Amino acid sequence: MGSESHNKGKRQHYVPACYLANFGVDGNKGRDSVIYFLNKQDLIINCANVETFPAENCFYDVDAFEDYKRVFENVYSVIEGKYANLLKKVIGSVILEPSARKTSIVLLSRDDKNALADQLSIQITRTRAYRDRIKEMYQQIKDAFPWADIPDYSDNDFRRIHMAELTGTQSMEFFARMFEDRNWVFLINHTDMPFFTSDNPVVAIDYEPKTNNPKSAAHSKIGYYFPVNPHIAVGIYDKTILPSDMCYMDITDEEDILRFNGELLRQSTRFVFSNVDFRTIQRLTRKPE
Repeated sequence: MGSESHNKGKRQHYVPACYLANFGVDGNKGRDSVIYFLNKQDLIINCANVETFPAENCFYDVDAFEDYKRVFENVYSVIEGKYANLLKKVIGSVILEPSARKTSIVLLSRDDKNALADQLSIQITRTRAYRDRIKEMYQQIKDAFPWADIPDYSDNDFRRIHMAELTGTQSMEFFARMFEDRNWVFLINHTDMPFFTSDNPVVAIDYEPKTNNPKSAAHSKIGYYFPVNPHIAVGIYDKTILPSDMCYMDITDEEDILRFNGELLRQSTRFVFSNVDFRTIQRLTRKPE
């Protein structure tokens, strides 16, 4: 079989199945896990195997690589194997019941925290949402300089730019080092409303009243949120916001969960995922007349 037939029509994931499996309807069954999804573009609610999405044909392929078009997919497959083990370790170390915890506890070693910071930085930069931001910035430049001879780019051009940035790793290094330097807390969900996840599972949240001034990704008032499974999420905050000795934050108010889920929905590209049917969640959240 030649390289042309080998490389044709290959669907590639930008959120690992090993992560989505944690939100499986019947628990984590690996790639066989079934998950509910909300397609916000087409307004479709259904369930499917976690391997089904989020994926696009040849998402990482770069023509210039010729026979090595699959280089990113192959690299990520190795990374995801380590990611799966790390997620299991994190979930296994979290104590959901507050009364069972010791007064002083360190959940993650420095090495584990740094490893998870690396994984989250990779997850941020490899998504469709990140590529779309590159498109938005390019369009803003074109709009700002209408007299300039700035060419129109195709999807393939933006894929090439995206892959060049991933190859350079500067953005991943930026996020990873910032996460390592911040304080982390495990958000524990004690409500009937599960944490959702999405096709852009690591999101930035502005914790300062909205102003007209845009904030950089490293601004002290920008926190980061990452759901691990329906009951556990990670909050990453600047040291001026979160005490360094705080390991757990127990959430008992459903409204707080809805705010986190709403942010996931807003910053997703197309899909939001849950272990519970979204129609059931809609009925649960409907206010009585």
